[in-house]
Amino acid sequence: MWDEVQPRDCEQGWELLPESGWFALMAWTAGPENLSRSAQEDAEKKVRVMQVLHEVESHTAAPFTAKDRHTVNEAVNEFLLDAGVAARPPGFDWFLRLPQGWPVVISLAEELGSQITLAWENGTHPAKLRPLFHRVVQDFYATAPR
Repeated sequence: MWDEVQPRDCEQGWELLPESGWFALMAWTAGPENLSRSAQEDAEKKVRVMQVLHEVESHTAAPFTAKDRHTVNEAVNEFLLDAGVAARPPGFDWFLRLPQGWPVVISLAEELGSQITLAWENGTHPAKLRPLFHRVVQDFYATAPR
């Protein structure tokens, strides 16, 4: 499925998905018609670094490194593989199609995540979550305006 997703100009009408196995599974269940991708840009990304010295916590921002990218990709793909879904190809940011008229102040990914959480009945293993994700996301797009 991942290779069927067309690269598009994702400026308007698309929402960038956070990078986690949860949101990657959401993308996969949305299907190629509701998903887009663009070349990944990590140059401007930052990571939050926490240090504890003498029981005092401090937080700083650091550049997102190639090691960070590897760690993220590995964690996302491990979740997908546990769900019985093919690993996501590297080098892309992934976007969900916003339904026509979707208010920009509301995150579609968060809304779908809330619907999934409300319908959650089984355990947390990705293989058990996959059918739930599929049902919620497909039902949403089946009734969403194009």
